[in-house]
Amino acid sequence: MDVTPVIGLLTALTIGLVIGLERSTHAKEHLLGVRTFTLMAVMGYLTIFLDMVLGLIVIILLIPILKGAKGHMGMTSSVALVIVFLLGIFCGFGMLIESIILGALVFLILSAKRYTHDLAEVISPDEMEGLLQFVSLIAVLLPMAYLVGDVNEYIGLGRLFDPFKIVLMIVFVSSLSFFSFLIIKISGSERGLYLSSFLAGFVNSAACTASLVEKSSKRPSLRPMAGRGIILTNTSMILKDIIIITVLSGLAVGRLLVVPVLVLILVSLLFLYRFKHGKGNISIEVQNPFAILPALKFGMLFLFISSLSHLGISYFGDHGVYAASLGGLVSTTSVSASVGLLHSTGAVSSQLAVSTVLLALALGSASKALISLSYDREVAKQIALSMFTLAVMSLFMAFMI
Repeated sequence: MDVTPVIGLLTALTIGLVIGLERSTHAKEHLLGVRTFTLMAVMGYLTIFLDMVLGLIVIILLIPILKGAKGHMGMTSSVALVIVFLLGIFCGFGMLIESIILGALVFLILSAKRYTHDLAEVISPDEMEGLLQFVSLIAVLLPMAYLVGDVNEYIGLGRLFDPFKIVLMIVFVSSLSFFSFLIIKISGSERGLYLSSFLAGFVNSAACTASLVEKSSKRPSLRPMAGRGIILTNTSMILKDIIIITVLSGLAVGRLLVVPVLVLILVSLLFLYRFKHGKGNISIEVQNPFAILPALKFGMLFLFISSLSHLGISYFGDHGVYAASLGGLVSTTSVSASVGLLHSTGAVSSQLAVSTVLLALALGSASKALISLSYDREVAKQIALSMFTLAVMSLFMAFMI
């Protein structure tokens, strides 16, 4: 006996049952429940054998929309019912894995309603608009970048300018930054300066440093707290870059960075005790990393550093990639992403990738003192020793790898 039809039917039943349970629990209306969704999934499955797919799809699309228009039930449940019916059809075609994955996604989307409402409460309308614009733009650019193919010897998948990798890297880095940004918004930067400073380093450590010293220049009593905050945001900058290059390059590079990173973090923690806690608090201003402008800025910088690295290798061999570390003065993340991709394609060795990232981290640490100097000389004096010590140690370890 062929059990495939039975498995397909059971899969359709399960999908309808699970989504029906979710709708029965959370939907305001109760017209559509477990039985309705389960039967609709079975109906979708049976249409494959009855050869009535087109007619039933039209009917099943019209009925919920018409009822929804009359206010008998919400549009969300109507759309979910249609999707369940279509997933039943997929099961009939034998697309079981695809149906299960899509069904799970639908369940998660329906279940996330209360969380999305909470998210809307902590994110401003402008920030939410930026997030939606970013997602919409990426939804268009990502498939386009993949389908562009090989344009010439310099542009294409795996070449000097790889559109797909550039867009994918923007998504990855922005997602990592947005997660930290979201925690800051939920916890409130006013309630926890040190936590906010640490998390802000994952978003933009340079911007966090500028925000801290700009506020402390107006309120001198906050200078000790600003100094501690800068050290913490610099520490998270180091961790963020290590995460990025390890994800891109693999554990071979990650293992080489374990000792240098632990040393830098330990030194950072020791310098934290040089500063008094101080009184008061500082509200850190961080920009939404999912807004289009910050994402485009990162993409352009990433593209520039990647191109510089490729050209350096072409003209000066492996050591030409060291030129990319100069980007650490502006964005160490761009350097880590660029070098990580170079290593993943075999263009640079593990040792060279690690050395370049450590050089960028050295410049990134030194830049914190320079940023502070432009806003508040007193804070710059307080953090100068710690930042330049970290920079020197990063330089030393870069040439010891």
